[in-house]
Amino acid sequence: MVSMNLNKPAPLEQQAAASLQPPDDTRVRLLIDTNVYLHVPLETWEQVERLHKDKAKIMIPHVVFEEVDRKRSSPQTELASQARRVMHFFLQQAKAKAGFWELQDRVVDNAYRNKPEVYQSDKRSCDLRMLLFARDVNSVRDGAIVIVTNDQPMKMECDMNPQWGLRCFSAREMLYDSEFSIRPPAGGAARVRVPEERRSAEERNLACLGAVAGMSMSTSSRAAPGQTAEERRR
Repeated sequence: MVSMNLNKPAPLEQQAAASLQPPDDTRVRLLIDTNVYLHVPLETWEQVERLHKDKAKIMIPHVVFEEVDRKRSSPQTELASQARRVMHFFLQQAKAKAGFWELQDRVVDNAYRNKPEVYQSDKRSCDLRMLLFARDVNSVRDGAIVIVTNDQPMKMECDMNPQWGLRCFSAREMLYDSEFSIRPPAGGAARVRVPEERRSAEERNLACLGAVAGMSMSTSSRAAPGQTAEERRR
């Protein structure tokens, strides 16, 4: 458990780590990205719970909750319907399975939302809220966060910054890859702590990298005539 001095605000990474509840729950938190919730059957999460409930639980970032909420009014009928199903599912899990599902602390999320490198990054701000939160938690509680996303720029950012200690998997890898493991491999590479003076510059670079990667992905994934968004995503 991370101790906090109430007379002086703790560094944000300590606040982020301390926000995992309950404090003595050492299970890994799976941060599932919005694109996964919107494109896999809801029955998937019963399978995830059955396979991993002893070692992991799912944390819903506020940014995901907000994105799903916005998608409920999408002009794309199928997407809007799925978003409404996902939101209803979230509410059900919050009541019925509080031991496996956890909502991110709003105060902590607001701190990341208000970081200049996040709100100035435009289209990548949602990804950065998740990534920087996960990075900071792992800097205090090694391996506490695993990200699951189908977003290639986000996966690339994790892969290109091994000092964060962030493992990032696709939904398919989480469900079907025999090498998927909640816990980091024993004897893995030592973590490299990011000095405070390097953080702001590193985060600005991250925002730029995300923007470039997003442009590259949007160009390379342009649909062929008659190709649906789901077919493009495969």
